Amino acid sequence: MRFAVVFDTKDQASFIPQVLKVLSEVGQATAVSSADIMEGILSDFHAVVFPGSIGSWRGLTTYGKAFADAVRGFVAAGGGLLGVCGGAYISGKEPAPALNPIYNLTLAVGDVKVKTPPPILSLEMYSFAQFHRYPVFFKFVDNPIIPGHTEIVEIAYNSGPLMHEPGETIIPIANFYQTGFTGNLGIIATKFGGGRVILCSPHPEAPWEGNVDTPCLPWLYPELARWVAEREIRVSYTVPPWERPSGWAPMSPNEGPPLPRFLDIYWPPFAPNSLTKLK
Repeated sequence: MRFAVVFDTKDQASFIPQVLKVLSEVGQATAVSSADIMEGILSDFHAVVFPGSIGSWRGLTTYGKAFADAVRGFVAAGGGLLGVCGGAYISGKEPAPALNPIYNLTLAVGDVKVKTPPPILSLEMYSFAQFHRYPVFFKFVDNPIIPGHTEIVEIAYNSGPLMHEPGETIIPIANFYQTGFTGNLGIIATKFGGGRVILCSPHPEAPWEGNVDTPCLPWLYPELARWVAEREIRVSYTVPPWERPSGWAPMSPNEGPPLPRFLDIYWPPFAPNSLTKLK
């Protein structure tokens, strides 16, 4: 698996090395810039990672809609996207109200709304962050992405988005479990077109340089990254004439009627009328 980690601003330098390190457990991670993405570099990767901080907005503020279209096109075509903290902010269905009009564009690859933490909590977090990263508790929800986890965990947090009002395609992975944050989603999974997306408000890859005591989940980041980078397994079938519904005419080689249940093999004689089934 090949991961493109978007590295655009100096403030990201404190945690990018740790992100590259944890991603190396499941594949090859390479730091790229927004300019690289505009030149088409994502075609060389399975997934793009927006790892957080104010640098997450650099591509959108510099290139605008063209940048959003480049990333959305990559994901829609089957690429994966992992957005952490700032990377989750830029991926929701619309900009966080408190960040408008400065950051008024999003990638819009997740059908969920995002908002900033209450101001008083933000002040407390930034004061605390002078010495440590602010830890927040999350409760895992039983889910198919990382099954078997329902525990309460403490993860380093730095004013990531509170996700709410999820659409039908959203799969909750973990919810905020702390006063002032409850009722909001912390980690979600979804799909956009043919690609997979995970938005993660906290920073499970911590600790960072100078903050070695911050709570982290060393196993979580690689698991989230693995899921977004994996492609759907597609198996082609051909529907013989006697099994086609009356009046059916395929619009393309990959379009067709619902697959009959007994068709568990490939029918080679009628390739022009094949269809694709997701396993």
